[in-house]
Amino acid sequence: MLFLDLAEIPVAHRALVRLVFLEPRVRGLFVNWEQVAAEVVDRLRMAAARMPGDPRLTQLVGELSVHDADFRRWWAGHGVRTMAGGRKRLRQPTVGALELDWQVLQVLTASEQTLVTYTALEGSPSHEALRILGSWNAAAPVLCPEPIETGP
Repeated sequence: MLFLDLAEIPVAHRALVRLVFLEPRVRGLFVNWEQVAAEVVDRLRMAAARMPGDPRLTQLVGELSVHDADFRRWWAGHGVRTMAGGRKRLRQPTVGALELDWQVLQVLTASEQTLVTYTALEGSPSHEALRILGSWNAAAPVLCPEPIETGP
């Protein structure tokens, strides 16, 4: 897993902004955490402008404001930023230092959802580290000893 095992995190808590501020394992991954966190807050503000009054967004901002002083400071700064990509430097506990390019892909049928992809330059140490990390996390095939009933 690049960041952490999401199966350990309740579905309602899997927003990247929440993980960046409230999950110590994620916070410690980023070499330049303050820059990453400030950018995440600015993108959250963009989402708030697109979806004013969204109760889930209001709840998230409230939770982060209560639990993290850095979030409160950046949220009060009123910065707005939209970024479609960039480069992040990580300290991944399993494979070490990574330098990854990232890109945001917007889901056209659900504008509140985005997919962020991370890639490494082919042949780079980060590329090899991702390959190793991926092989360690490859799921073994699931074998079903008995037929599964699918209904009447």
